[in-house]
Amino acid sequence: MAKQYIVKTTIHGIPKAGGKKVVIKSSPEPQDVPAALVKELLERGVIEEVGASEKGKAAAESTPASGVDGTGDDNSGD
Repeated sequence: MAKQYIVKTTIHGIPKAGGKKVVIKSSPEPQDVPAALVKELLERGVIEEVGASEKGKAAAESTPASGVDGTGDDNSGD
């Protein structure tokens, strides 16, 4: 079974191993992507791993804003 990915744009391709034409339509829902295409499509940014956008969003929300040291002291000149 192929691993599931979020497909950002419709893909038309022919994997070298199988030789059959593959069409994968873009969708916000996770879909199977043939293993032979995964590496290239990830590099091109056409697909992303399920949960990758949530991980990035959570990391961005937990990172303090630049210039903020996280101590709660807003009087840095004291």
